[in-house]
Amino acid sequence: MKFKLEYLLNLKSHKNNNPAVITKDSIITYDELNKLSSSYAETLSDKIFKGEYIGIYSDNSPEFIVAVIALWKLGAIPVPLNLLATDEELLKLISFAEIKHIITNKTLYQKIKTVETVEIIFLENEKNNNDITLQLFTDFDLTATDEAVVVFTSGVTDEPKGVVHTFHSLLSSVLFGNEILNHSENDRWLASLPFYHIGGFQIVCRALYYGASIIIPESLKTNDLIEVISELKPTLASFVSTQLKRMMEAGFKPNTELKCSLIGGGFVAKELLVEAKKTGWYPVKVYGSSETASFITALNENNIELKSDSIGKPVGNTIIKIIHQNGNECPSNVQGDIVIQSDSLFKKYLNNETATNERILKNSYFTGDIGYYDEDGFYYISGRKNDMIVSGGENVNPFEVEQVILKYPGITEAVVFPINDVEWGEIVCAVIVTSTEVDISDLKLLLKKKLAPYKIPKQFFIEDSLPKTSLGKVEIAKLKMKYSG
Repeated sequence: MKFKLEYLLNLKSHKNNNPAVITKDSIITYDELNKLSSSYAETLSDKIFKGEYIGIYSDNSPEFIVAVIALWKLGAIPVPLNLLATDEELLKLISFAEIKHIITNKTLYQKIKTVETVEIIFLENEKNNNDITLQLFTDFDLTATDEAVVVFTSGVTDEPKGVVHTFHSLLSSVLFGNEILNHSENDRWLASLPFYHIGGFQIVCRALYYGASIIIPESLKTNDLIEVISELKPTLASFVSTQLKRMMEAGFKPNTELKCSLIGGGFVAKELLVEAKKTGWYPVKVYGSSETASFITALNENNIELKSDSIGKPVGNTIIKIIHQNGNECPSNVQGDIVIQSDSLFKKYLNNETATNERILKNSYFTGDIGYYDEDGFYYISGRKNDMIVSGGENVNPFEVEQVILKYPGITEAVVFPINDVEWGEIVCAVIVTSTEVDISDLKLLLKKKLAPYKIPKQFFIEDSLPKTSLGKVEIAKLKMKYSG
């Protein structure tokens, strides 16, 4: 596999006058981006050194991209910080990653100015010298095996998990993804996911590598996404299902130039994919994680109707194995642990050798997901190994129960989770979101026809909406906390 690392570092590899970053009010060419990042790198060069982990506390913006490239030119490693993190969570991340400098803007500074353990550096380029053409990265001779970014996972754990990627793993993902995306310098990538998550960060890497443009909306709210799609007409986009669903519910149809929408980040309903295909979103269902540098499987729109529950087939040199608890590989249609081999795998969890050794063994990543493949080679996710509910000694897969609940008319969303119980150890509970009034007794009759008695939730709760992260993942911990009392 061949890739050119300098495409991310020396932006003059692309046509100088090509738009690199586009917002509603401005355009930055590749030549300008190269000069801005070099100038900013010079500004930082007396404070930041090779191998340092540097926090970036920023929304999706041209300044974020300039800061990342500048850090790469200095040999430093950007650590994008989640803007939705609480003060306590943020302090924990900063301490855990041993961050001494945070780059931010003057607006967001108000949220982190009380952090006394770090030096705050503003994103504004103090020198603003666009004549500077330094290529500072050459002083350090960066290689593909050097660390490129640390992305904290969005899962809820006692200890933060900082996923460390090298340039090799990031660019492997970029190349693998091109089997689906078919980039050209004329493409326009919609920055539709937060840059502090791997999906959003890889939008930047994909665009920079192939010389495409990055379109940055004013925010990731539905109205702003609709507005920027209408006005700036992206050719490529990546959404979580919630984003796509809200735009479609608003009756919005995309521009005709759009050629592909990656859809991932969790469960994606067949009905949503089918309707998206009909209305010109060109959906491709994908599966991946922070640890795999974005997606490693893809289900193209030609297979949506027939294989809608599938996550598709592997891309690039990715190999997926389904491993039984006895250590042997499972045959088709038999569930087991999902284990991945790929050049896009992360290097390690930052400052957490124990977690690294638990998940990476003999160059294989044990995902913690349970799944299987069918006779046609398509892969499926059955649930998370750690999400299994043990009630009265019986294992309950919450994903299985959710799929049956969603078959009931009027139920639009469902999440199944455990609550501690003296008698049963854990009891199965469900929160549902409905579009019409639902008869719980009637719902239970449906479940009795489809599920063993121990799998049927003992308690149902109805909510107007589910608490979710910025990537649309349900925050089960908040539901447990709310209903455990």
